[in-house]
Amino acid sequence: MGMKKSSAWLAWFVTGLSVLLVSVIGIVAVLKWGGITPNSDPVVLFLFVADFAVLLIAYCQLMSTFFDRASTAALLSVLLYVLSFFPFLLFVTWELDFLYWQKLLSCVLVSTSFCFGCLYLNRYEDQGQGVHWSNMWQSPLAEDRMNFGTTLVAMTLCSLVYFFLSWYLSRIVTGLKSRKPLAWYVLLKPPTLTEEKIQNGFEDRNSKPRSTLEGSNSPTDVKRTIGISLSNVHALYSKKGSKEWRALSGLNLDLYEDQITALLGHNGAGKTTTIKILTGRILPTTGKVSLYGFSVPEQITEARKLIGYAAQNNTLYDKLTVGEHLHLFARLKGILDEDNVKKEVDEMLDRLNLVEKEDECTETLSGGQRRRLCVGIAFVGGSKVVILDEPTSSVDPVARRKIWDLILSYKKGRTILFTTHHLDEADILSDRVAILHKGRMLCSGSPLELKGRFGSGYRLNLLSCAEKSEQEEHDSGRASSITEYEEPVNVDCDGVMECIQTYVPDATLLENDDSHLVVSLPAEPLTMKPLSTFFCHLEKCLHLWGFQSCSLSSATLEEVWLYSITDSIFIILLKL
Repeated sequence: MGMKKSSAWLAWFVTGLSVLLVSVIGIVAVLKWGGITPNSDPVVLFLFVADFAVLLIAYCQLMSTFFDRASTAALLSVLLYVLSFFPFLLFVTWELDFLYWQKLLSCVLVSTSFCFGCLYLNRYEDQGQGVHWSNMWQSPLAEDRMNFGTTLVAMTLCSLVYFFLSWYLSRIVTGLKSRKPLAWYVLLKPPTLTEEKIQNGFEDRNSKPRSTLEGSNSPTDVKRTIGISLSNVHALYSKKGSKEWRALSGLNLDLYEDQITALLGHNGAGKTTTIKILTGRILPTTGKVSLYGFSVPEQITEARKLIGYAAQNNTLYDKLTVGEHLHLFARLKGILDEDNVKKEVDEMLDRLNLVEKEDECTETLSGGQRRRLCVGIAFVGGSKVVILDEPTSSVDPVARRKIWDLILSYKKGRTILFTTHHLDEADILSDRVAILHKGRMLCSGSPLELKGRFGSGYRLNLLSCAEKSEQEEHDSGRASSITEYEEPVNVDCDGVMECIQTYVPDATLLENDDSHLVVSLPAEPLTMKPLSTFFCHLEKCLHLWGFQSCSLSSATLEEVWLYSITDSIFIILLKL
């Protein structure tokens, strides 16, 4: 969501130190007033224990760069910590046989310098002096250059080295599959992307042309700014003892600024994998992914500054208020001026219709209100790329419409991608639709374009007099326990079809239940010649065939989806 990695490291450091400081104060109190080190200065004791606490935090952060599982990291970190204690035992056993520089070198290990400090602290206490500012740089033993102050400096330097290695190794070594390691000389590599590229986007001049079943771009999209580009993206999942599973197979898709794109597909089609790749959570096996010119995952840190993401589940902090959520994420995305943050939060609260809930904790909100807040968080802070994973799932119709209005109001200047299982929602909101099936791009384009290419024309619905009468009675609220027998209405299906085929020869009957007829009209005849005469004649003669009314509707995205999936399966079978 745009948070700097340094901010994440600092947050973990402050959190860990805050927790450990409580233990540090308790340990110092026990050491000083518990009769263990009664002669030592309590301030020196506090610095000694606190220095070791900082060293432990640095050690944990260093170990975290090598693992992606907390259980594995915890087990091996404890094991290595225990092993780092054994060199100190050798130094204590044969102390006179080791040189000063050898002792200093051993302090690189996480526990050795602390153990040396405890050793000299104990020796001062045995002499009845204790450790003070005046003697901490002197050894209680003759001809010994090692002292208590040296151990403090050693722990401080080791902490700094561990912190630096944590930052450095997190960039060139990764235990997470979601990040691609950089070259070891990353510190010497100058930045290669200018700020102008962020503002103006980029044009993918080397993009391959899409075939009919792999997606298409309308001519009006050529001059648009490309916000998201996926080129020949493959994603493979593999587990031990099982075959590889191909989640994405050569995905090619361009998403444009100032447009809303709906990503459709059944469960397992590859929608979630696509989102994970765009947000940098997993690596593509092969292929190129770019967000406003930033390559993912090589430049995922810069790309994430542009991303606003609303997950499928509501990810909120129960004890934070609505206003605090928006304020927090606005600051994380880089809005530093408090006045601008306040203005952004107030505007978002007004658009979300949550002004009255600003000071209420999110645990008191309804499901629809929580969902609206998650979508608002994705847009707050000026996110250029907004990814919404089923933004209207599990919400009532009123909340659903408010989320629609919010998405449409923030379309300008952004590249918006959302997934949904509601095809009517995709038809209403999206400027472009992309349909996935088993990791393949079946088709892409505007809803109207896809309906024209894959739809089966128009639907002529004819309603009989009997059904119309029943519908009107139901709408008027009439109810009776006495069954009324009316004279049945004679419906002449053959007559009406003969009339329709006189004007539209390719018309076919899709549904006939004696009271409701559905006739398929191909799109080409309706666009090639005017049919006003046909509809005038049809309306005048409907009652002669026993019909009350007629209506005309276009193909739906559901038909496009079913047709494209069927066509794709047919092509795959031909290749076998």
